[in-house]
Amino acid sequence: MYSFRYKCCPLWVRFIISLVLALPILAACQSVSIREAIARQLALYPESRVQDIYKSFCQDNLGPEHLIPNPEAARNYLQSELAAYRADVDSGKYSIPVRRFEPVGDKGHYVRVDLSVVLDSLVSEETLLDAFVRSDNAGQNMTPEQWRKKWLKVAAVIRHDFPDIPECEKDLRQIDSLMAEGHYILHHSPAYSAACHPHYRIIARPVFETIFPQENMTKLMNCRKDTNSTDKPTKDWQEVAPEEIDLNPIQMIDKDWLAVSAGKEGNMNLMTISWGTIGELWSKPVFIVYVSTSRYTYRFMEENDYFTVTHFPPSMKAKLGYLGRVSGRDEDKVAGAGLTVEFTELGNPIYAEADLAIECRKLYAQPFDANLLPAAQRAWYEQSGIGIHHMYIGEIIHVWKK
Repeated sequence: MYSFRYKCCPLWVRFIISLVLALPILAACQSVSIREAIARQLALYPESRVQDIYKSFCQDNLGPEHLIPNPEAARNYLQSELAAYRADVDSGKYSIPVRRFEPVGDKGHYVRVDLSVVLDSLVSEETLLDAFVRSDNAGQNMTPEQWRKKWLKVAAVIRHDFPDIPECEKDLRQIDSLMAEGHYILHHSPAYSAACHPHYRIIARPVFETIFPQENMTKLMNCRKDTNSTDKPTKDWQEVAPEEIDLNPIQMIDKDWLAVSAGKEGNMNLMTISWGTIGELWSKPVFIVYVSTSRYTYRFMEENDYFTVTHFPPSMKAKLGYLGRVSGRDEDKVAGAGLTVEFTELGNPIYAEADLAIECRKLYAQPFDANLLPAAQRAWYEQSGIGIHHMYIGEIIHVWKK
């Protein structure tokens, strides 16, 4: 996605933006790991609690049956919610979200469709209601017992990889108690509801694709243009496995140089690096970067759970030199280098001009111990005045190349 004033866009542009944002997510979410699905939820909606994660996976596996006692009841409930949503938007209390479509869970059997598609007359109320009702029997939903077993796997991942979610263990125990009593349907958490104002219906993916056909979305995707310095559309990224990175690591890091970036849209920074390590650690593919405490990027590396590493064609070497000389404290380095920032599904920055992008989740961070450095390296730090470097070991979770 690109940074711009969404509310100022004409309605048809806003619809295109929604589809463009949905396309890579929907394509990627045919099936992802449980951990990736949770990480996606937390990156897109940091206010999420355990019950919001539960709800996403529950919707993916149980579908909307509990919301459809009969078609007439479903119609009345939809009309009531649409009226309240319209009043809130008209009063300025809420705004129409940029992301109108979003797959749920780790399999993407169902898609959340924001009710703004009706408010903006992108589809009719009847069309959405019909899709919602048809979705009741469109998926291969789990039995409650199957869902309970699946949730135990999800809960194990939450405990292991995401224990810092507020009130994590308390909420996990509460959900276990509710499920033991036969209660499987939960509402969104107050924190999520207050921040995100959810108004949506879940639609089975096959039904969704009859309303928003994939070929139409592809055509809209091809109409997307850069908003920075060029009118040419960006080249498509192709996701590959880490072992398919075909650049020599010494050439890539030491000779070509790379850019390391951290942060989210509106609050990010990047810098050039010529130190780094790529390989295997703890049975995971990893990229290790080293950032000095004197660099502005250091703060972003500390505050964020993810970072990206990008490689550029040889013609961009001078731009990388600029990114290494200038501090983000003093100027907008993205604009100064003429880069077009894009954001991954997890909200991490990469660049349209790059030819390789590596997205990493921080596994471990540790500063160098000056007392353990060889004498020559210790003297280098003392003489240069450069702050000690911190090592960041990142698990490679996505690799894209052009």
